[in-house]
Amino acid sequence: MNMQMQIPNPEAQTVNSDKSGVNKFLFQGFLSLFILVVVFGGWSMIAKINGAIIAGGRIDVEGRPKTLQHLDGGIVSEILVKNGDLVNKGDVVLRLDPTATGANRTIVEKRLYEAQARVDRLKAERDHLPQILWSERIQKAMGRPDVAEIVDGQTNLFHARKKSEDGQIGQLKERIEQLNEQIRGLQDLE
Repeated sequence: MNMQMQIPNPEAQTVNSDKSGVNKFLFQGFLSLFILVVVFGGWSMIAKINGAIIAGGRIDVEGRPKTLQHLDGGIVSEILVKNGDLVNKGDVVLRLDPTATGANRTIVEKRLYEAQARVDRLKAERDHLPQILWSERIQKAMGRPDVAEIVDGQTNLFHARKKSEDGQIGQLKERIEQLNEQIRGLQDLE
């Protein structure tokens, strides 16, 4: 009987195990990258981003760079110059959409009228006037529906507070009268 035993070659095992380890790491790396792309891709399709960023604009001209800036910013509705056009001081180079600035102006004006009407009402309350004396600014704008609404609100508040104050004064006068009667009653007992 002839028996032969094979002795494994250690160099062959090292090469095979190195290849399987590298393949394993490559597989894990590609799998991780695939999962990352799928997750972020899915998120980007589902996520809703509601918002915008308003940023200043800048136009660079060859030669001498010029910067165009608007104090408030806005949405450009029309660009009136092209690359290479000569522009003089005072020339209109673009137009801004007036919607945003007009809306902001309306909001600020309304706040101004509300504040002025409140000041007028508080002065009338302080001076115990029978009615509010409106400032010239409010009187000029009385024809506007939003200002008329503000004036009505402040007038209603003025009358409600005056009625409340008159009621408190009446209660205090009654209390004084009751105390005077108690004093007279006690004086009669003596």
